[in-house]
Amino acid sequence: MTNKKVLIIEDEPALLDMYTRKFENAGCTVFSAKDGETAVEMALREKPEYLVIDLFIPKKDGMEVLSELRTKLPNSKLIIATNLDQPEKELEAKKNGADGYLLKAKYLPKELVEKVLGF
Repeated sequence: MTNKKVLIIEDEPALLDMYTRKFENAGCTVFSAKDGETAVEMALREKPEYLVIDLFIPKKDGMEVLSELRTKLPNSKLIIATNLDQPEKELEAKKNGADGYLLKAKYLPKELVEKVLGF
């Protein structure tokens, strides 16, 4: 279907494995990072088309990662994927350049992948 590069930034191993499989099934090349520092390094090295960023990750939180990478990867789609259902956080994410703010609990993993690839 697609051969897009996707970086999944998620510290929960079960979710990371599940999303990795779903993106690979959609034909994507998947990279992953379990913390914000690794995520920034990997994103700058691999230049993925899509970054799926959890807000609560160690070393640098998702908002910091988003802010840091927005200007460095202007052509990438940066999507927050979180369970934090707070309008003010969504506003902050959009202000920091997020292309989308998805609540993981509202989507089956396959649906989340489709939403991300639709940006």
